[in-house]
Amino acid sequence: MLGNLRMSLLVAGALVGAINHQVAEADSGLKLTYGTFETTQTGIDRDYTITGTALMVRSATDTQVWTQVIGLNGDTSYGSHVHDLPCALGGGGHYKIDPNVAGTVRENEIWPAVETDANGIGFGYDQVDHVARVEAQSIVVHDTDGARIACADLTDGQTGPTTTCGYFETLQAGKDLGLKIRGYAVMRRDEHGTHVVVRVTGLDFGLSENDTYMAHVHDLPADVNTGGPHYKIDPFEPDTIEANEIWPTVKKCGRRLGVGYASVDHIARPEAQSVVIHSPLDGARIAIATLTGPWPTRLVTKGRFTVTADGMALGYENLRGTATMVRDSRGRTTVTVRVNGLDGNETYPAHVHALPCDVQSGGAHYKIDPDIGGAIEENEIWPIVKSNRRGRGRGYVRVRHMARPEAQTVIIHDPVTLKRIACADLYLD
Repeated sequence: MLGNLRMSLLVAGALVGAINHQVAEADSGLKLTYGTFETTQTGIDRDYTITGTALMVRSATDTQVWTQVIGLNGDTSYGSHVHDLPCALGGGGHYKIDPNVAGTVRENEIWPAVETDANGIGFGYDQVDHVARVEAQSIVVHDTDGARIACADLTDGQTGPTTTCGYFETLQAGKDLGLKIRGYAVMRRDEHGTHVVVRVTGLDFGLSENDTYMAHVHDLPADVNTGGPHYKIDPFEPDTIEANEIWPTVKKCGRRLGVGYASVDHIARPEAQSVVIHSPLDGARIAIATLTGPWPTRLVTKGRFTVTADGMALGYENLRGTATMVRDSRGRTTVTVRVNGLDGNETYPAHVHALPCDVQSGGAHYKIDPDIGGAIEENEIWPIVKSNRRGRGRGYVRVRHMARPEAQTVIIHDPVTLKRIACADLYLD
């Protein structure tokens, strides 16, 4: 245990400076999360088969949400809201800009309501002058009677271990005790669970009967309800139970130095946003550290090409390749296509399309401004593919536009007949 704690403290100390530098860099751009809709059990019971995609973009001052939802009833309005828990937990409740506001208030939430066309394909959009906190974890689509029929988890696409950290600030209750608390907390999530390290100076262990200060992971950042309630592994358990929470209890490690460590077999959800230290006298919150981490600078979706029936008929049965779309924090979108099995020394039209490959064969071209008619290259995303003499082709395009979620397929056309010979659905990498 002591060996693990010492190693954790060394790792934590090395991480804090590097992570804060990365956070400062990431905070200068857009923050992107993306999700894919799945039909809930209630939706299945009502004979829905719902798919689609969602994109949330946070800037320094606002949050925008776009959705495309497929498989709804035609010409119908559906309620849709950003929620505060993942889909596996039913989505929880509505995300609230101010969590102190009771009830469902439109101006205090994010509602990308969905309007469908005659084919049951719907689009939703909302913008709020608020930077959504990380507990904005999912988007739920409701049936006309309010039942939850589809849900999409919003993720930044990170895989593997992640680390968040923050520096402690002394709260008023700590100042009233004459304390000047400094230090940091680090949270690491990996395949084994969640591990929290706390190192602080400025504590007075003479106030404690057992040389410890209680500390807990909390649900909100320091500037919202001073951290809010305790983070709960099972958010529906009303009682305070140590086995259901993360408690890096701070123990004496010197006259005024304290260290804490907790490890649980659970990967903490994004709402685990702070660590709070409490007074040993009355439980008051005396110090808090908001946990932040480097936000990815890009969001990657990719997919493999499938040859269409027209492609097979035209002799492209050996076509293989991939398409990759990258949305970056500067608001740009890049598409790269790599493919084999083409005719040699040819130029193949290729475009981003607005529906999945199995829905209307990919639908129409994706349009940057959907109100502009006609196929205009400047209003679309065209990774035109040029092949070499061996039939290996590459296409590339970058546009100064953040592609909405319906930009979800890339289609390659035959250069003579212009028929669709291959299609790739783009999924979160």
